[in-house]
Amino acid sequence: MRTQKNVAAAVAITLLAVACSDAGGPGGTGQNFDAADINTNLQTVQQVLGGGAWQSLRTLGPRFGAAGPAAALAGKVGAGLVTAQSGLSPVMGGVRIAQALLSSSNAHLVAPQLPPAIRGTTFVLDGTTLQYVPDSTRIGAPANGVRFILYAVDSATQQPLPSQELGQADLTDEGDPLAPGIALRLTIVMDRVTRLDYSVAVLGAANAGTLQATGFTTDGTTRVEFRVGVVGAHSQDTTVAEVQFAIGVPSKGFLATATLQHVSLTGDSAGAIQVQVWQGLSQVGMAGHATSAEVQAVFQVNGIPFATIEGDPNHPIVRSVDGRDLTVAEVEALVGIHLVVGRVGEMFDCLMQPVGGILGAGAAS
Repeated sequence: MRTQKNVAAAVAITLLAVACSDAGGPGGTGQNFDAADINTNLQTVQQVLGGGAWQSLRTLGPRFGAAGPAAALAGKVGAGLVTAQSGLSPVMGGVRIAQALLSSSNAHLVAPQLPPAIRGTTFVLDGTTLQYVPDSTRIGAPANGVRFILYAVDSATQQPLPSQELGQADLTDEGDPLAPGIALRLTIVMDRVTRLDYSVAVLGAANAGTLQATGFTTDGTTRVEFRVGVVGAHSQDTTVAEVQFAIGVPSKGFLATATLQHVSLTGDSAGAIQVQVWQGLSQVGMAGHATSAEVQAVFQVNGIPFATIEGDPNHPIVRSVDGRDLTVAEVEALVGIHLVVGRVGEMFDCLMQPVGGILGAGAAS
């Protein structure tokens, strides 16, 4: 029988192999930088991630009432990404995910499955406390999981409106045979349309951990597919973390992938980032280093150096390598490619909230 450490290592190898196999996406050899199309598709991704399903998750995530050691993963991941959204560079924000996974690799094994006592339960928002509580009068929750009712969000206060139901989120346990790992699936349905459907798999050992979230989301018109993978390992005073993601719009021929690598040595740290974006015949790559205070990277278009980006990660300066003035569309596209890493970090934060919340509630019960 394989040990937990061996299982985690096997998952890590599989995760990295799958991510690397995507590196040859639908690129081409065209000479033009299709900045306008890249901008359009970056905006499309942002629009889909700004839909009602995501608004509900962003607002209601902290209200799932997570408690107990099994919630440590989601809580630490969420805390790292909140910091990222308020000034931390995208690469460092992504690394926080891996570090949280690593530090929680033992804790999350406490409750690898949804407890039988809460399966088949529907959770609703309490109008007074604005926290999720079980409602015994509601039926229809999945037998191998739980259901959360989702609500509209007040645009001014960003508070949920308990009187305005939007849909439901079903969280099911797909990993009973895989214990002590975690394999969960969450599906959000609004207006009889599946708006978000993804699976989360987690495995951990004493000094290593892996996590993968895979699925799709749609605003009813455009489908966005994604995969986020995290691998962490620790040895003596050295921590190595890697985050990989792929996000794309199949109908538009758009794909973005990234690898974030981070190494910490007794307090000193460095982060490296590689991003590839494919759009039609354009293949735009970005490679460099980032800290919380500065980003420094080079863009290539179809393998040819095109521009540099440096300075404040949230307000970087972009320059062409040949001295010419970049067009507004080109600057917007390059900055957008840089910021897409942060957007995926925000997305990942939302994905982890209900998973960690219900596992925490289970551990505490």
